[in-house]
Amino acid sequence: MKRLIEPLLPVYQSVLKVPVVILDQQANDFYKSAETNPTYYTETLRNVVDEYTSFQSVAMIESPFSFPIGTKYLIVSLSENDYLLAGPFVTSECDKNFPKLSDQEVESARQRLSSLQKILQQLNSEKKQVMYDILSLAHELTNVEQQSDILDRTWFYERMVSDFSDLDFAGIARPTMEDSFEVTSFFGSENVSLEGYKFSFGQGFLGQASISKNYKVWNQVEHDLRNGYLHPYGLRPKALFCYPLLNDNQCVGLVFGGTTLFHEISLETSFVIRHTFEMIEQNLTIEALNTKLYNVNTRLQVLKEIFSIISNMKDLRQIAYVLIDMTMVLVKSKFSSVFVHQQANLAAPQLYARGISQDLIEQYTQSIKARYVNGTVNPKNMAAQKWQTPWNEFVYEFPLVRNERFIGLLTIHLPDEQTDQQVIDLVASISQVGAVTIDLIGQEQKNAGQDQVANFFTAVEAFKPEHYHHSQKMLIHIQDFASVLDFSYEDITLCKEACMLSAYSESFLLKQQIDPRVVDIIVSYNQLNNGKQPIKKSRSPLGHFLYIVDYFAEHQAFPETKTDIQQELVLRLSTFTFRQTLESDVANAAPVQQKEQLDLGIIKNQFNLSKRELEVLEHVIAGIHNSEIAATLFISEHTVKNHITSIFRKLQVRDRSEAIAKSYRLCLEQ
Repeated sequence: MKRLIEPLLPVYQSVLKVPVVILDQQANDFYKSAETNPTYYTETLRNVVDEYTSFQSVAMIESPFSFPIGTKYLIVSLSENDYLLAGPFVTSECDKNFPKLSDQEVESARQRLSSLQKILQQLNSEKKQVMYDILSLAHELTNVEQQSDILDRTWFYERMVSDFSDLDFAGIARPTMEDSFEVTSFFGSENVSLEGYKFSFGQGFLGQASISKNYKVWNQVEHDLRNGYLHPYGLRPKALFCYPLLNDNQCVGLVFGGTTLFHEISLETSFVIRHTFEMIEQNLTIEALNTKLYNVNTRLQVLKEIFSIISNMKDLRQIAYVLIDMTMVLVKSKFSSVFVHQQANLAAPQLYARGISQDLIEQYTQSIKARYVNGTVNPKNMAAQKWQTPWNEFVYEFPLVRNERFIGLLTIHLPDEQTDQQVIDLVASISQVGAVTIDLIGQEQKNAGQDQVANFFTAVEAFKPEHYHHSQKMLIHIQDFASVLDFSYEDITLCKEACMLSAYSESFLLKQQIDPRVVDIIVSYNQLNNGKQPIKKSRSPLGHFLYIVDYFAEHQAFPETKTDIQQELVLRLSTFTFRQTLESDVANAAPVQQKEQLDLGIIKNQFNLSKRELEVLEHVIAGIHNSEIAATLFISEHTVKNHITSIFRKLQVRDRSEAIAKSYRLCLEQ
């Protein structure tokens, strides 16, 4: 209402010959005519409102702040909180040096101001219907569930044009995949259609709004060059607006409109458009948040359902197929698979799949082994990735990792190259549930198997006591020799269990569901004891190792090597035992002077070692690690490794143990 009255203030000032101002009850906002002191009027109004709590719609007020004394102010109540203040008027009570108004003139001024209320009522009545239509449109939009859909309907922009008298066209442009915008809905005159019009960021008025992401109104732009982009479509706006709709700070649409008849869009229209689309934008944000919340709830519900199903399962095969079936339904995939790495009840990695032939299963299994099992990828760095299969299909692979250990791989086929990220995130969560479940079952089976092995080994003492005591000796050597050969913890455990169960037959062990890998080692070991070569090759190196340990435990010597595998194992173990013997002899002979007895000058001369290489060898013999050698000699660890490599080459040895053993042997021979 104050905006409607403001243009009339200069008129009333010229008629009344005094300043005229509009103030609210708190004097926080005002509209003044020329030559008006806002501070003075603010204090006057505050005093008047405080002192005169009840007065008619029009009243003459004398203020304590008035100067000269006796001047009065005319106050008109425009609404519940807004007032019009005019004055000061000099009365007969004022100083004679000031001009005076007769009572008739004052009464005439009062009557003129009283007529202002009638004018305002008439203006308000004319605007009321328009404002009702605009607010009803905003209210209607806030009640629409999917506002993002209704913004693409032509009738919405037809409604806008009909409700705003200073608009004759409106529409919306949506972003495309080509980093541009395209008008998808438009309403205007019969001769104009912008649907299909494309523009890039920064192009014309609309393109500039897409960059600034701020609501813009351009008036008097009939001759603006930026209008040239619209002329080929028959549109020549004189004024227009553009409101960028933002969702998560991303522009999801540009609502625009304007007029080809008027040079300006009114302040009322601009104001209502701004606040209407601010409400729509807020609702779009809420709509997006609700969608995300729904997706999260759905995701949690699916995970809960899957976990409730597989948590009671003990069979890896059943668990794998539950994961496969759930992901195929969610993604509408034509095939899916679960690769399970070696577990307690698996002799080898296993791939479970639906939707592909056995031939393709074998191909994909080899591909997974090459990349995940035999590859050098650290489980810490494993993440879901898009992959092309050997038969040229695109899939998503989700590594099953727990406690930085590779458990397996969940794979889904992509229906197309673009898959919803929310679905990918959901399948990633399913893969985590699968990894935990498979690992827990593997640990349970492993613990149960270890208890079972211990019980069977105890029983051996009763029916084969000699075998039992011999196996105990073997267990000691397995631990020592396996550490020399850098066996993994898993291989050491498998060898120990094979040693403890070697008194039992293959058929009995399989019937008792002993780890097939352990049975495989025992079979290879028994075949070697019978003078045969192992038929199965998967665990045969460990079978050879167990055979060598068995022979050493009985004869305190290594057997004659019959295969390349045995030759390599015996060579490395012989170096270890020789070094132990030499160190023991030297320690017993002169434990205090052991270091001084080793004359490395002999080795230096015989093998042409440099001074620095000799220093490094001396530290290696002392059992010092590379990092400590580097710190002591003030060189880098990389340089230490280079020196050690050169020493091994000159001494013709393969590792530290052989270098130490050869150094002792040569020095003692001299």
